[in-house]
Amino acid sequence: MRQFPPRLLHELQADALRVDIPAGSELYHENDEPRCSLVVTGLVRVYMLKPDGDDVTVRFARPGDAIGIAAIYGGPAPVSVRMMTDASLLMFNEDKLTQMAKTTPSVGWILAAEITRRFYDSLEVLGGVPAGSVRQQVARILLESATEQRGQTVVAPVSNRDLADAVGSVQPVVARALRDLRVKGLIATSKRGVLLLDPEGLHLEALSEEC
Repeated sequence: MRQFPPRLLHELQADALRVDIPAGSELYHENDEPRCSLVVTGLVRVYMLKPDGDDVTVRFARPGDAIGIAAIYGGPAPVSVRMMTDASLLMFNEDKLTQMAKTTPSVGWILAAEITRRFYDSLEVLGGVPAGSVRQQVARILLESATEQRGQTVVAPVSNRDLADAVGSVQPVVARALRDLRVKGLIATSKRGVLLLDPEGLHLEALSEEC
């Protein structure tokens, strides 16, 4: 959205609504009416349900990322959106954004580029592209496995064996990865699984090239 012409960006933001959403809340369920928003704070998970009832992460959205751009062109999408942390979102007026895309070539091009990036990301998810080192993969799987909310802490109910099987490694290697994440203050362990103390930091760890 930073690439928007300043005048049009100001106009779009003036007609937007900022909402604060607690961790664990669902903003959008598959095939709901389209909603387009910008993540201001927090970490947001976009995922799809598979026929067997499991889900697969399509992407994680961080501050500055847009959600729902494709839906203003294609209509309701088969995805759901869940807050991994307390989050603040700027909800755009879809009609105004659509009109800008139709009448201003630069806006249409920016939105097309965003949709293309999301498409390529989805291809990587479908193709099962490895996500780097064991620590990067463990960080990603912990985020994707988080299904419980304990106060302000997110819980991933997984064991070392679960993680080892998921990344195709062995438990001692996974244990070292978890230790590194604990030392950084990103996680803690409990009888119920792994506590994600800093989901946003864990997501950055999953993206890091220094692992």
